[in-house]
Amino acid sequence: MDNEIKETINQIDIKTKDISELKFYKKNIIGYTVLFLVLCFIYTFPFVIYGLNNDLLLLFILPYLLFGIGFMPFVIYYLFRFFYVKKNVAKGKFNFYEAVLENPESSFLIRINNYYSFFIKDNKKNLMVRTRSMFSSFPLFALDIDNYNNKKVIVGYNKEKDDLIVIKKCENVWKSKNTSTNKIEVL
Repeated sequence: MDNEIKETINQIDIKTKDISELKFYKKNIIGYTVLFLVLCFIYTFPFVIYGLNNDLLLLFILPYLLFGIGFMPFVIYYLFRFFYVKKNVAKGKFNFYEAVLENPESSFLIRINNYYSFFIKDNKKNLMVRTRSMFSSFPLFALDIDNYNNKKVIVGYNKEKDDLIVIKKCENVWKSKNTSTNKIEVL
């Protein structure tokens, strides 16, 4: 299915607080940190009630290390992506397109999360790009798929890094009518 997309070079008014992908990263950073702290609190509670002696010290410290090893890689990854997107959008490294998100596909690792695939025609080449798996009908740590599916959105594409980010849903965000028209195929 062909959809009309528009590309513009730095003619879009983007505030970093409105970028959907940054909202997704914030949600995950906060979610994993809160989950880590709740598990630590639940684990610490019996030791506070019954006391901690030297025999139980290793039993007390070991789960904190395991919780940290389990959750901190996710927090570090989402922090890295958050600052990467924020920095590169501010530097103007993304070309912006308008597209309709259709036909979500399930993520391989987290089956309840979905992503979208596109073929973008750029300089007479078809480039296959995918959003991150950040949409779900269970939006605890993801963006609500009902708010994005079959909706027109602004996406940013960084050709150097082959990176696609979802900026936001379309709402008269284009400042100029001087845009070139390309074709996009939605898988």
